Amino acid sequence: MKKLKLFPKTFLFTLSLMLVITLVAYALLYFLLPGVYTRVKEKNILHATDNLAADLEKASPADFNALISAFVGKNNASATLSGNGIVYSNGITYSTRSTEESVPDTAPQSIPETQTDLQNTTGLYSVSPEDIVSAVPDQNIFIPNGSASEAISTQRTVQSTDGSLYQLSVTATLQPIGEASSIILMLLPVALLICLAIAAVFALVYSRALTRPIKELSAVTARMATLDPDARCTVNTGDEIGTLSENMNSLYTSLLNSIQELENEIAKVSAAEQSKVDFMRTASHELKTPVTAVSGMLEGMICNVGRYRDRDTYLQVCKDQIDELSVLIREVLDATRLDMLMENQAPTVTDLAALVDQVAAPYRLIARARGVRLTIDVGAGINAQVPAPLLEKALSNVLSNAVNYTTSGKNVRVYFEKRSLIVENACAPIGREHLPHLKEAFYRPEFSHSHDTGGNGLGLYITDRILSGCGLPYTFEPMESPEGMRFTINFP
Repeated sequence: MKKLKLFPKTFLFTLSLMLVITLVAYALLYFLLPGVYTRVKEKNILHATDNLAADLEKASPADFNALISAFVGKNNASATLSGNGIVYSNGITYSTRSTEESVPDTAPQSIPETQTDLQNTTGLYSVSPEDIVSAVPDQNIFIPNGSASEAISTQRTVQSTDGSLYQLSVTATLQPIGEASSIILMLLPVALLICLAIAAVFALVYSRALTRPIKELSAVTARMATLDPDARCTVNTGDEIGTLSENMNSLYTSLLNSIQELENEIAKVSAAEQSKVDFMRTASHELKTPVTAVSGMLEGMICNVGRYRDRDTYLQVCKDQIDELSVLIREVLDATRLDMLMENQAPTVTDLAALVDQVAAPYRLIARARGVRLTIDVGAGINAQVPAPLLEKALSNVLSNAVNYTTSGKNVRVYFEKRSLIVENACAPIGREHLPHLKEAFYRPEFSHSHDTGGNGLGLYITDRILSGCGLPYTFEPMESPEGMRFTINFP
């Protein structure tokens, strides 16, 4: 039974249950029917006998036969009223006096054999008390008193209207219920076959109706196990199975969303790891170049070869290279520490105008030295919820690029427009094909990789990392009038 599938298991269980219920009902009917019938029959006979006795006491002897006949026909019983030398039995009158005195000459010499004959016979018949018979209406024969195997008998004393006393005897046979029990037992095999057929049909219908949605759920969950994105349970009912289907759909949707989010996170982590690897490779290359140059110059000066004999000149060149290398190393370290800095820096309410003035202070001097006019018009400024140290680093990179790449005699303008900080500088615009790559580490629009003309390519990379980590959208695009570049940071 445990190894059967759900449908045959449910079918056999339901069929067995219905057969057991049928057998129990049949057994209860067989064993309880005689007792219940006997009690009900006895109660009805006693009640009807009391009513008959009351009616006889109110009636005259001429009406006795009619009342007794009505009682016998209605209650399927035998009734005898005897007294005052006369016997009224099942609607027929008998005399217990001597034959010569009470029997007419025209009276029949024998007792009629059928009840119908008795009812159609008139007159008095001379019989002795010992020969009184009782009629069994359902069999239309007379059975002598005391010969029935099972019967209900009761007696009443009746006083007629003329003061005469009569003895009322009522007998009801229980033979029909015995026959009914025998018939019930005889019909048991046929009834079982019919009940088996009906139970099999209903068990089949019930089992199919019960197991179909469960089988559908099983098939859908098998598809869900393969992460089929189109697998969904069909909800057709409002019962517990329908609720289970809705819960499974909701759970599967949440599972798919979680898997998708996990895959996205894995992709982001992989991209970040690859970005770090690429960054370190590029950084090592960028660091190796000035180190190699300084090493070559120092070796030439040590060996006193060619132009490197002029040690004073090339010592200054070496110092400049070392300074640039120091700046590059510092920016590389800053880039590698950005993730940790962004995790540790909590946003605070910051006065952006004061922050811009603070960041721009050293670049005023640099701009004056390069012949660039730096104009800062922030007015009262605005407040924003940002991590001030990180934003300061990003603004420093933007202003540094704006001042360093502005043509001498041109303008750099810093101002607010609504909730946007805009930095504009007049220069040769960067080609649009280079703009998507400017956020890449060590990318420079010119390909000479000269730090005199192109910087080290980390400024916008660091700025992009900071602004993206702070959730501040920005744009960097060329201007047509005046010709140059515009950097815009939008604050929430």
